[in-house]
Amino acid sequence: MKTPVALTYSPAPSRDREGAELRHVVKTAALLALLALIPAAPAQQDRPATVIKTETRVVQVDAVVTDKNGNPVSDLAAKDFHVWDDNKEQTIQSFSLETHTGKGAAPAYTVLLFNNPMLDSPSEMRVREAAARFVAANAGPGNLMAVAEYGNSLVLTQNFTPDAQRLQQVVSGAQLAGSMTDAIGVPGSTAASSAIGSSTFGSSNVGDISNREGQRRFLLAVASLAGGLSRVPGRKTMVLFSAGMPLDSTIIGTMTSAINVCNRSNVSVYPLETTGLVSNDTTAIIDKSTPQTASTRGRNPMATDPTPTSSTTDQILHSLAKGTGGYVNQNGNDMIGMMAKILKEESGYYLLGYTPPESPDGSCHALRVKVDRGAELRARSSYCNTKATDLLAGKPIEHDLEDRVTGDKAGNLAASMQLPFFYSEPGVARLNVAIDVPSDSLKFEKVKGKLHGEANVLGIAYAFDGSAAARFSDTVHFDFAGQKELDAFHALPLHYEKQLHIAPGKYTFKVVFSAGAESFGKMEAPLQIDPYDGQEFMVSSLALSKEMHPAAELGTAVDEELLEGRTPLVFHQLRVVPSGTNHFRKTDPAAIYLEIYDSLATTSQPPALEIMLSVFDKKTGEQKLTGAAKIDAAAVAGNRSVPYGLRLKLDSLSPAWYTAEVKVLDAAGRTMTRTADFEVR
Repeated sequence: MKTPVALTYSPAPSRDREGAELRHVVKTAALLALLALIPAAPAQQDRPATVIKTETRVVQVDAVVTDKNGNPVSDLAAKDFHVWDDNKEQTIQSFSLETHTGKGAAPAYTVLLFNNPMLDSPSEMRVREAAARFVAANAGPGNLMAVAEYGNSLVLTQNFTPDAQRLQQVVSGAQLAGSMTDAIGVPGSTAASSAIGSSTFGSSNVGDISNREGQRRFLLAVASLAGGLSRVPGRKTMVLFSAGMPLDSTIIGTMTSAINVCNRSNVSVYPLETTGLVSNDTTAIIDKSTPQTASTRGRNPMATDPTPTSSTTDQILHSLAKGTGGYVNQNGNDMIGMMAKILKEESGYYLLGYTPPESPDGSCHALRVKVDRGAELRARSSYCNTKATDLLAGKPIEHDLEDRVTGDKAGNLAASMQLPFFYSEPGVARLNVAIDVPSDSLKFEKVKGKLHGEANVLGIAYAFDGSAAARFSDTVHFDFAGQKELDAFHALPLHYEKQLHIAPGKYTFKVVFSAGAESFGKMEAPLQIDPYDGQEFMVSSLALSKEMHPAAELGTAVDEELLEGRTPLVFHQLRVVPSGTNHFRKTDPAAIYLEIYDSLATTSQPPALEIMLSVFDKKTGEQKLTGAAKIDAAAVAGNRSVPYGLRLKLDSLSPAWYTAEVKVLDAAGRTMTRTADFEVR
């Protein structure tokens, strides 16, 4: 009998690395709504009809143009601008000057984001005092503001509001979630004595990975915040208060994806580098990410040089600013002046629209903008072509799939489905739909010299009254050069993933997929998501997995998930793939992923956590595996959610059905237990 150990990874055999036995993870688009930022704004239809639109499929690029004194230039015409998409000049088909003055004008939207682990105590006090005075002087119906805090996890402390007094209270009274001396990274843990044997699980060396992992988590937070702003109209400003941060070369892809998410949501990042607060220079406001020039304007963020500054300590700030059309304020104590300068750019900007060339879903493209007049210009550097969540809406195939979902006819293709859920915020669950489909069930035919196949998928969560609480639809395309590649594809199941956001409750989740002609599969499973208000102690469901990869080695895959709005399951730099089945072979690298939510983590005395795992024979109730681990209080502090991974050693288990039981306790005596059934074959 063996004790479970920490989630670890062993390199796959060489044939895996060559791709012969790689599983097929289908990248799909999903709704990015990690933060439900709902603006309290005047109706959009009240705005002046100043935008001329000639195409419905259009890329819109916002451009800030200022004179040499930093004042907005407001007398330009469409003929003064040029836009390049992947170095090909485009025809500007819509043009407008967006302002926040006059009758019916839309308000400006500004989010103040405090990167607390990168603010030392003296700097944080000065920053918050300056921010409080700034919102007191500027917040109102024309300038809606919100406040977010990052302390190793992201928390929205105030939604958009014109209430300056409320904003002052939130900015000044927020709990400090960390300091510059704290380790920035994933939670660490220490082993506790186990009931059987003395082997440990959950141990890690946080210090070795804190910089790289901390950078990745911060960039995920920025992307999450920006993604939540996608429903807010117009250009949005994110004012980031932080000391400088270096950029580890292994996460440049994550940086690129964070920039792309910001650009997709029209969010411009303006970092205020706080190191200058300790300087005696009270007048200098230095912008190292200078406005675009002919040589640097619109540089693809995938470039090997991610930052225009030679400093190695503030690359993340400069990369975010340059890639999204903002700039860095640094080396100055006039924080209010810096923020006023940023807000001034929101008083008027140009919105340019063009019809982009056809490109694959999920592809990203470099943008370059030029203005003919002698002025300084800032604009975002990229856009990405993404799928809609309900891709088949209104199409005949959607109606056919709906008939199959609600009909009595059973599917003729075998498939399996798992539905682990997590909490993205109080009252909102992130449902991970994981499906395994026999890949040889797909029909292929020769199209333009390639073997082409496709599958259509529809999923609906039905509430107790029969109404649809959440849904998605999708088409997945496959193209192979020849039979050899197709045979390799057929060697393993097709793995499909989707993420939906749904309110806690009881549902029946149904999925149907068609593989051509009359071939279709149909799955149905009960789904119960516990209520969560952010105050109680809560644990997510357990996600079973048989596939884990180092996040650094799969940078592109993880970053695609981020861009598509999916939150990857990552623990200690391992990307955990949720399994579509709960059937395992004894040789499978089985694992469990979960997240822990403790409201006491943001208090002055965050609790330590203890995790206990037991595996029982489902038929006899006999305990087969057990172990325990602790996560120390310092690792929990400030974390809105704490990820954890457990590896199950199945080689000691006989073929049978088992129940994995995970019990989590905090130092305040609160506890919760989750279970998951699985079969060993």
